[in-house]
Parts: sequence; structure tokens; C-alpha cells
Amino acid sequence: MIKRIIILVGLLALIIFALISFAGKEELWATLSQANPKYVVMAILAYIIGVTCYSSGWAIILHIQGVKLTVRDQIKLCYSSVFFNEVTPTAACGGEVARSYFTIKKFGIDPGLAISGIVVHRALFSLKNGLITLPLGIVLILTYDVPPIILFALVLVLLFNIGGWGVLFYLSWDLARAERTTKKFIRLISRIKKPSPKMQESIMHTARTYNGSLRMLMKRLDLLPFMLIVCFFTWAAYGTLSTYAFKALGAEIDMERFLLIFTMYAIIRMIPSFLPEWVSSKEAILAVFFLATEFTPAMSVGAIVLMRMGNFMSFFILGGICTLLLGVKKSELKEMAKTKPSFKRRELQR
Repeated sequence: MIKRIIILVGLLALIIFALISFAGKEELWATLSQANPKYVVMAILAYIIGVTCYSSGWAIILHIQGVKLTVRDQIKLCYSSVFFNEVTPTAACGGEVARSYFTIKKFGIDPGLAISGIVVHRALFSLKNGLITLPLGIVLILTYDVPPIILFALVLVLLFNIGGWGVLFYLSWDLARAERTTKKFIRLISRIKKPSPKMQESIMHTARTYNGSLRMLMKRLDLLPFMLIVCFFTWAAYGTLSTYAFKALGAEIDMERFLLIFTMYAIIRMIPSFLPEWVSSKEAILAVFFLATEFTPAMSVGAIVLMRMGNFMSFFILGGICTLLLGVKKSELKEMAKTKPSFKRRELQR
């Protein structure tokens, strides 16, 4: 683990050095020194609104499942999950692993219910990002003189997302198939350490509960309009924060640039980097993407810096506070690290 962290820190330093060299140290400092605090605050608020809307979507799913969690606890769990996205070496998976673990461990929710709800929540919000953004990419190509590669990248990433979630739901939708998949999983982990018969039955029970909850959730189409509304506000909040970052630096944002910034940020958020958020690998790609807006490298990198500042304030600080409010102990973090992303241990219920 220590070796991995050292490598990631080295990668972060390399990315920061590359971005500063790309923008020019003097030009970047001159650009950032003129930042308008009003728009910086608006960018931070956009992050906060986005996470809060994201939490509201989970609240709808929990209501369908009949899971009793207070709004305060739901928000704390969601902010804690984005905190773990920032600090764990497992990228976005770290946040969902943490949310699953704490939902099961601290609130006694059945593992199958907890995991299925979080999977559906993550899948809906992941797919909506592409499906809502796709029309923007088409408008860009048909209306403005922009590189078609942007639309190609959007379609490619969207297909990747649909394919990944499609495989996951295919393996878990049918009960018999879900049980076969779970048995294969048990045989796989048995090569490392064979689970006890009680543990194996616990895993199978979780798989059955997960399957039943998943099927029930996907049949509740009556609440789909509410989910789409929440998804839209979450998407809009995250999309506008990059625009606020540019406006903070005095950039002129016309409709073409607005659509470009919005679309490219949506694309970059769908790309699985498999790196923790603090490494900023996506921001490095986004800085290059922003050159399509014809802003200077200093302006593009400066906007990235302000976005990361907003990200740090809302995700790291607020997320860390919410994690502390959950009463997370060091021993629980060690236990969570041992469970890996599956979290299919029955004993985590208590």
C-alpha cells in the first residue's frame, strides 16, 4: 500500500509540473491573481448542490426499498463516500465501498438491500450523465465548427458505461444466473482463502437478497420521473461549476463555449481513470480539452485549479467532517480495507 501511495504522489507531482509548464508559471499566477471571489464561491456551491442532489436520488431508492435512514444520515453517507473517493487509492470505487460498508455496519441494513440500492443509484446517475449530454454533443457538431472528435469521445465513453452496467445487470438480474455467478466468485476467493460453510451461505443469502431488491427497484417505473428530475439538477450543478471557474478568471462565455465546456466536463467525468481523485489525472486531460474553447493554456489550467479548489472544499473538507460525524473509528477503516469491494459478508450486518 505504501509503495502504491508513493507512486501516486509521484504521479500527482508529475501532473502538477506538466500543467504548470504547459500554462507557464508567470502567466498562470497572473491569471489566478485576478480571480473573482464571487464566482469561486459559486463554483464551490455548485459542487455542494451537486452532491446534495445526488443524495436526494439515493433517498428515493431507499424509500422504494423501505429502508429507514434519516435525511441527515443519507447526506452524511454520500458526503463521506465522495471523501473516500478523494483519499483512497481505489478511485471512485472507494466511495461506493465506504458507503456500502457504513450503511451495513452502522445502520444495520441488510447487505443485499444496501448494495443493490447503491448499484442502482450509481448506475442511474452514471448513465444520465451521458444520455443528457449526448444531445449537447450533437448540437455542437451540427451548429458550431468544433472538432467531431468531441462527439466521438462522448459516444465512446457512453457506450463503455452502458456496456459495463449492462454486463453487471445481466449477471445479477436472473436469480439462477446470480447464484451461479456468486458460486464462481466463492470458488475464486477460495483459491486465496477458503470461506467457512457459514460464510459461503452468508454470501449466497446476500446474493439472493440483492437479486430480489434489484428486480423490485427496476420495476418501480412510477418513480422514474422523480429520479430523472433529481439527475438533471445534479448534472446541471456539476456542469455549471466549470463555467463559473472560467468566469471567475474573467473569461467571456458565449453559447458555443458554454456547450463545449459543459460537454467536455461531462465526458471527462465518465472516463474511468481507476485512480484516486486527488491524483488529478482527469483534470490534466480536461485542461487539454479546454484548448478547444480557444482559451489560453494559462486560462484553461487556471480554471482547473479553481475547480480543484472547489472540489477540495466540498468533497475533502465537508466529506471529512461527515465521516467524523458518522463516528468512524480506525479499527473500522482497517476492517473495511479487508473486505475489498465485494462487501458480501453477512457479519457486517451487525
